[in-house]
Amino acid sequence: LDVAAAEQGVPESQFQYALMLLDGRYVKKDEKAAYALMQAAAEAGNRLAQFNFAQLLVQQDPGDAGIAKAATYYERAAATGLADAQYAMAQIYANGAGGKPRDDAQARRLLAQAARQNYDTAQVDLATWMIEGRGGDRDLKSGFGWMKQAAEGGNVAAQNRLAKLYMEGIGTEPDLILAAAWYIVARRAGLIDPEMDDFLQGLDDGQTKQALQKANRLP
Repeated sequence: LDVAAAEQGVPESQFQYALMLLDGRYVKKDEKAAYALMQAAAEAGNRLAQFNFAQLLVQQDPGDAGIAKAATYYERAAATGLADAQYAMAQIYANGAGGKPRDDAQARRLLAQAARQNYDTAQVDLATWMIEGRGGDRDLKSGFGWMKQAAEGGNVAAQNRLAKLYMEGIGTEPDLILAAAWYIVARRAGLIDPEMDDFLQGLDDGQTKQALQKANRLP
């Protein structure tokens, strides 16, 4: 890595070197220097530095004042299309944090932007909001679609929630076999949901066998 480039103010190098100073594996750990370099790279418009500097600010002060400072940098990174930053801003609007008024519609727009970039946590939240009608119209079919996408991408919470959507027939036709199969996938990954355990217990042997066969073919 070109330390000289970082010293000369090249934002990409400043960002990389700041990460190394925070990590302390290849150079002596120096949080103060990392903070200064990260801020310099963020001010110069490096979107990853903007996001990481915002994270540093929140770590330093997890209260509302820290979030308010961080929001400036999250916002700039979100405007460049960085999914992590879009999700962070969605959280800020959803909770009315950092001096921002609570704005569910704006939060949902940001969740959708991050979800379209395959950010799985945003997909799960967007799906849930669409099903609940939070921040916009209720849209069960689209909500189901986003949950399925997150589940297929390997998000365990989404796999369990998708199982429930199949079980209850929300946004899709009820399908007990697929409901059981997706819950089995989530359970294999370590998620335990007593409600879904009861549901599995209630299936007959034939259904359980079909569900296991399906689960083995699911991602």
